[in-house]
This record gives sequence, C-alpha cells and structure tokens, in this order.
Amino acid sequence: GADGRYPTHHVTLTPGSSLYGTLGARAYVNSRHHQAIHKVAEALEVTAVAPDGVQESVESHDHEQVVAVQWHPENMWQEHPEMERLFADFLERVEKARK
Repeated sequence: GADGRYPTHHVTLTPGSSLYGTLGARAYVNSRHHQAIHKVAEALEVTAVAPDGVQESVESHDHEQVVAVQWHPENMWQEHPEMERLFADFLERVEKARK
C-alpha cells in the first residue's frame, strides 16, 4: 500500500554490473510487486537482491541492452533523482547500439 514515489527497502547491487555502475553498491527502491523471479535463465545474471532474498534485477551475459529491474523507477525519478540515472543509462546504451 506504499506510495510508489517513495522507496521502501534497499537492494544490494552486484559489483561489475550495469546497475552497479549506475547506482552504486546499494539502492533504495520502491516495492509494489506481487511476483518475483523464481528461476533465472542461463543467459541472465541476478544483479540486485533485497534483504529478504528477492531477486530484484537481472542483466544479460551477452547483450548490454538487457537490464531489468523489479522495482518501479518510473514512479520515483521526480522525488529520487538517482532513479533518473537508470533512464539516462538506458538512453546512452541505445545511442551506443545505434552507432
């Protein structure tokens, strides 16, 4: 029932991951999901985990364009500018792929 604009828990990010490069070692995120990743595909790596063990993000081993998060940065970026960096990073990756 938390307002989606505000974070509710931290996630720990994997060193060397795209998200680690964008957000650092830890991020404070919102949580409104009722589903979570159960089994991760071989082509993906878990790159953020919540304290309760929920896998909060995955990234592709083979394609830097694939970065997925379980939280909702689109609801947070105006109140928490660090979430805007996720979108800036995405646009940089798109621009790089276009060249």
